[in-house]
Amino acid sequence: LVVRRLNREPVAYIVGVKEFWSITLEVSREVLIPRPDTECLVEAALQLLENRFKMAPNQKVRVLELGTGSGAVALALAAQHPEVFYAATDCSVEAIRVARANAGRHQMGETIGFVAGDWFEPFCAGRCLFDVIISNPPYIPSAEIANLQPEIRLHEPRVALDGGRDGLGHLRHIVHAAHAYLNRNGYLILEIGHDQKDALEKLVDAFGGYEKPAFVKDYGGHDRVLKMRKKEKGTLF
Repeated sequence: LVVRRLNREPVAYIVGVKEFWSITLEVSREVLIPRPDTECLVEAALQLLENRFKMAPNQKVRVLELGTGSGAVALALAAQHPEVFYAATDCSVEAIRVARANAGRHQMGETIGFVAGDWFEPFCAGRCLFDVIISNPPYIPSAEIANLQPEIRLHEPRVALDGGRDGLGHLRHIVHAAHAYLNRNGYLILEIGHDQKDALEKLVDAFGGYEKPAFVKDYGGHDRVLKMRKKEKGTLF
């Protein structure tokens, strides 16, 4: 174990578990290790859900998480609101196995439907609709990965880190594609890089399918969460 740590392998991979939102999660080298900043993503989603329940307490809410990895975000939300319908996707079959194991470990196996597939691939646009779509996608520019600390660049899955040339490749795809999978006035919530606010404001404005985006800061004071509502007449929550 000491040798593994001397080789800069993250402690979470060595012991096989990581805590997130007070939930102990199994982690393997097939999934990204959950970060504290991602709890800000959970907090933003919970605020939306709570507002939704106040406005329409009897209506069933549907939430989709894209790129679930260990299942951390979906499980954190389900722990607070088990009455919601949850679906979660990941392109890695091994990640889905880890996420399902974590759900079973915390008696949430029947609460979340985990599906292997690339982003929205398992669903039919315009027919499978959700009230909230949430994701912590890869957003690090490809050229910057070599400069990351060894624990990250040598051991965590590159597919969960690499956001393409400008870091916005997956974010751009999700912003454009999510519109067809959101219910009327549904919300898209994304974790973003600390320096990507301006670029994403321009991206969202150019797309034109959402109302003015809002940004939530992380515990270090960086703009970390982007949330925006599908642009349509009327308001649900």
